[in-house]
Order: sequence, then C-alpha cells, then structure tokens
Amino acid sequence: MNIEMILIFSLLLGTIYFEGSNADQPDMYKLINMLFLKADANLDGKITQAEFSAVVQAFDKNGDGAVTHDEFVDGWVALTKQTRAVANAYFHVGDLNHDKVIDQKDHDIMYTVFDQNEILLPSDTCKVPNGICETRCRCKEGFIALNDSCLGKIGTTCTMQSDCIPEAACDNTFGGGTCTCNDGLVADLNNTECRLKVGAICDQHSGTCVEHSECINGQCTCKNGYQADGNGSKTCKEKEDGLKDIIWIFIGSVTGFLLVLAVVTCTVTHYCCRKKLQNLC
Repeated sequence: MNIEMILIFSLLLGTIYFEGSNADQPDMYKLINMLFLKADANLDGKITQAEFSAVVQAFDKNGDGAVTHDEFVDGWVALTKQTRAVANAYFHVGDLNHDKVIDQKDHDIMYTVFDQNEILLPSDTCKVPNGICETRCRCKEGFIALNDSCLGKIGTTCTMQSDCIPEAACDNTFGGGTCTCNDGLVADLNNTECRLKVGAICDQHSGTCVEHSECINGQCTCKNGYQADGNGSKTCKEKEDGLKDIIWIFIGSVTGFLLVLAVVTCTVTHYCCRKKLQNLC
C-alpha cells in the first residue's frame, strides 16, 4: 500500500507538509513519519493531490470506490498495529458527511482544508473570539477575518472596542454596543472598513478616502463624474446626466400634450383614445 495512510497522517498533523519532529511524543512522531513516507510516493517531501486521492484505492478492498468502516479498521490495524478502537475513532473523523463510508468526496474536501493548514478536528473548538468551528475556524456572521482575529463590521453588536474593525469604536450610547466608525470617518459599501469622508484632511500616502473620492491637495475630493451626496458631504455619488434630464422632460411634455389632446377629442359615446389603458372618457 503506497499511500493508504495520508488521511490519518493529515488528521494527526493537520498539514500537507511534514515539518520536523515532536520530542514530547516520540512514538507518535515515528508513526506520522512512517505514514508520510508511505504517502509521499515520489519522495519529494510533500503530498500532491494525486497522491492524496489514492487513499480510497488503498483501503477499498472490494473496489466499489468507497471505504467502509470495516475496510478502514482492518487496514489501519494491519499497518499501525494499534487497536480497533483507535481505528474506529479515526474513521469517524474521516467520514465528513457521516454517510458511514469514506469516499473521494470526503478526501477532496479534506485535501482542500489540509492544504490551507486550517483543519480542526471534531473535538476541537474555534478558540478565536467571535469565531465558529465549521470544519475549519471561521468568523461568525457580521465579523471579518483580520490579522488572525474576527473583528466586527460596522453595525455589528460589540462589548468592547477590540471587537470592532480598525478605526472603529464600540458605541454604547443606546445600551447595547454597536461598532461605529470614529469621528470624521464613514463606513465603506461593505461595512468592513472606515474611510475618510469627503472634505476630510488626508495624506496621499496613508489616508484612505471614501469610495469614488481621492486625496487631492491634502483633502478627500470626489473624482471626476462624481459629486458630494449632500448628506453632510460624507460620500460621493455619480453626477446626474444633464442631457438625460432634458430628454425625460421632453418626453414628459410630449406625453402630457398627447393626453390632453386625447381627453379633449373624446366624447361621451367614445372610448378614450388610449384604449390599452381601458379608460373611458
């Protein structure tokens, strides 16, 4: 069996690349080393997608494309000489969709997770504040990942300032805390960043002005084609097309004239000229 234990190796080590030894657990280190060497078919020091995919074939005794519980336990015990109880535990770790078999779908998911070095075993919890464990550690809804932390977007409930994104504070003015941009700043369209509002003093090398504006002569100014929205000059909106306004005014005037003409020419015994609206005179 050339690659059969990459699944187990990955579950133990949590990464595709083999990195050093573990002096505290020499027996486990030897086991991991053995599993890695068996999985690394070309001995290049890493596990490829193709090598990882061969896991199913190694344990799949009947060739049906899926490793059953018994097939896995038998293969594990034969290779590692450990107990069936240990093998049983690892089987349940590998059966990601809980369909009582480990197949290619499970392995494809696991390879992607392991390759990003973000694996969390079922017994683990996401210890990052405002994070949640969903096979890997993710930020809860309303929070974004930043510098290995989950920080609250603007408008998200908070308890302290450290819960919020940079340049934002936890505003407790109305009781429950809410992440709010600091004075002089406004949230971007996604509420994930606080930017300088229109008219604010800026630095061309460090200041980030609100969308559709730029730092000109030390001040955030709307770009060509945009204008201040009038809401305290916080953001920039696209300028209205003057020609478009004239066209709509013209169309509106012509339509109004035709309606007046239609009403004038109608009599009590005739339907209105605009029959499609089913209006009577």
